Amino acid sequence: MNVSTLVLGSRPAPRLPRAETVVFANGSIGLSDLVGVPVKNRFHVMTDYVLVANDREPEREACRGASVNTLFLIRAAANDATRVADLADLNYSAQRVVDITPRQRMAITVGVCRLNGYRHIVQGHGTLRSQLGALVRGRELDAKASTGVFALLLAIWKNLGVGPYCLAGIGFDATGHFYDQQYFQKRDWRRAHTEIDRHLLSGVADWSGLRPSVVTTEPELAAIVGLPLAPS
Repeated sequence: MNVSTLVLGSRPAPRLPRAETVVFANGSIGLSDLVGVPVKNRFHVMTDYVLVANDREPEREACRGASVNTLFLIRAAANDATRVADLADLNYSAQRVVDITPRQRMAITVGVCRLNGYRHIVQGHGTLRSQLGALVRGRELDAKASTGVFALLLAIWKNLGVGPYCLAGIGFDATGHFYDQQYFQKRDWRRAHTEIDRHLLSGVADWSGLRPSVVTTEPELAAIVGLPLAPS
């Protein structure tokens, strides 16, 4: 199958279509050689927890030697000096690094919903609604979509690549997964973002007027949230 822009999460064994542009989330950058797109068409969305948390070492190793056009680095856990040093230690190369604060992350999430005329997605979800209020009042933001789902919203917001966008490597298992240098390793931890991810992706599936459109290669994801399956 062929798609224009692939958004790749770090669930193991994703169905990988041919794509012109890829937006990687966290450890899925370890599959950059498999997707085969040139560096200018590689974008990486990563939380800086990957760089500093002890239990994220395999994800860090998946980033080793990676080369991308733009790294969108979500600032959450590390200071500036640590981020720079850790990226250098990983021999990680980005032509451009764009920092994203937690407030910006939520603002983009809310902005994409509003952009597509689905304010009720925010209003219909208690956590997102309270987070929107917190954003307006300048308070701290805690609840958020997973990095993979946020990578899709960011791709839409920043016009990364062209549509249709295709989601792969994203699901609602009870466990989280990530890639190491052997391409995947399972980590047994409860997914923290399932409820918000499901709510947002169900909204995306309902965006009949959304341009570009969003499809998925994951049958389970398609069945749960209603996204159309990418043609095989």
